[in-house]
Amino acid sequence: MAALISYFTAASGLVLLAVMFQLMIRGIEAGTLVLNGLLGLRTPATKRSQAAWDAGHRAALPGLRVLVVVTAIAAVLPLPFTFGLGYRTDRAFIATEVVLGFAYAAVIGLLLVIGRTADRAARAVPAGQVAAPRTRWDRR
Repeated sequence: MAALISYFTAASGLVLLAVMFQLMIRGIEAGTLVLNGLLGLRTPATKRSQAAWDAGHRAALPGLRVLVVVTAIAAVLPLPFTFGLGYRTDRAFIATEVVLGFAYAAVIGLLLVIGRTADRAARAVPAGQVAAPRTRWDRR
C-alpha cells in the first residue's frame, strides 16, 4: 500500500510540473509571459529587462517542449513497477521510489540545462534594449 501512496503523491507533483511548463510554453508563444515573480525561468540575466526575459524564454522554448513530454512520461513510468510487483510489497515500494527518484532527477537536470540556455540568450541582449509592449497594461 505504501508504494501506491508514494506513487500517487510523487506523480501528482510531476503532473503539476507538466501543467506549469505547458502554461509557460503557451505564454511564451502568445507573447504574454511578462517578467514576473511567479512563472518563468528567473535568472539574474533574464530578470534584467523585459527584452532579456523574452529572449531567454524564446531560446528555452524547444527545451520546454521536450520537458513537458519527459515530465508526463516520468509521471506514468513507475506504474508497471507499482502494480506489476504487487503494490502491497516492499519490492514494489523500493522499485517505485527508485524510478520516481530517477524521474525527478531527469526533470530537474533538464530544467537546469534549459535555464542555462535561457540565461545565455538573455545575456546576449544589450543592457539598454527595451522590449515592445505586450499587453494593453504595459502601454503607459
